[in-house]
Amino acid sequence: MAALPPLPETLLPVQATDVLELDELVSFVAEKFFKRWLWLAMCRRTRQIVAYAIGDRSETTAQKLWQSLPDSYRGCPMYTDEYDVYPRIIQPQQHRPAPKEAHQYDTI
Repeated sequence: MAALPPLPETLLPVQATDVLELDELVSFVAEKFFKRWLWLAMCRRTRQIVAYAIGDRSETTAQKLWQSLPDSYRGCPMYTDEYDVYPRIIQPQQHRPAPKEAHQYDTI
């Protein structure tokens, strides 16, 4: 069986106007005790997931998400909700926190 290529090899090239949207979601199997958080970074233009991390809802997992971002995407503006770990991993000039109710980063 053929293996899938690494995620960074499947991405379209970054453009100067690209923006990322970062978010996290939770899932569990059988019992809530087994919660796992999926952290995602999506390119708004291409709708491709450019990075992800799986873990808990801590700064440690947020750091894993940051580390999984391809270098070419690390300079993009990044929209997030107001979860307090994002300002600790994203440079202030790039970070665009938006309340979930505001829908400031909806594009459709």
